[in-house]
Amino acid sequence: ISKDLQSAIDEKDKVILATPIQISEKNYTQWNKTDLNDFARTILNLAQKYSEHLFVLKGKKGELAYLDPGLSELLAVQSNVYTIFSTKPRLLKHNQFESLLLRADMVVSMSHTSTTIWQALRQGVPAIAVNNVHEHSFLRTFKNLEVTLGELPSAFHYWLTIDDDEFSLFLNGIFKILNVSDENPFEVLAKAIAIENDKAQQGYLGY
Repeated sequence: ISKDLQSAIDEKDKVILATPIQISEKNYTQWNKTDLNDFARTILNLAQKYSEHLFVLKGKKGELAYLDPGLSELLAVQSNVYTIFSTKPRLLKHNQFESLLLRADMVVSMSHTSTTIWQALRQGVPAIAVNNVHEHSFLRTFKNLEVTLGELPSAFHYWLTIDDDEFSLFLNGIFKILNVSDENPFEVLAKAIAIENDKAQQGYLGY
């Protein structure tokens, strides 16, 4: 964690880690520039409402370059928003996702297919999977786990205020559904999703 981010973390009550998804204006992706800006604008609105918490907007592969200039400026001046720009996350000296997750109190993912959801739950961190445009997945069967952007504010409040016993019941429930082998089910699912996403991306790009 960089010194400036650690300082920002120390000044706030909780850390909310918001993760956008990779988009492209040249190649096919399941999300577009409008989806990205809608997600970032909703995160900004939450940050303005919950000023006692720190919102870390963690870019991955250059997608934050597609933010509208006006929105980028608003994010930059919002004191409880910390934006991390990245094109190759493995080359980051500080503030990699795995390090940030250890400090996070909640993860909000722009994609319902992102492995960040399962990494968060594996660490016992509440997560929200945003699915604003695609067919709902099985995640929708769990209360406030998969939501639209319109539902995000209420889901955010739900996970922010959930008590430990209720969250444990949720984790135990989803753990049982995913427990298909002796391996940790979250790790199995995360690996499977990553493999399928890579296959799909390679297919669209003609590899």
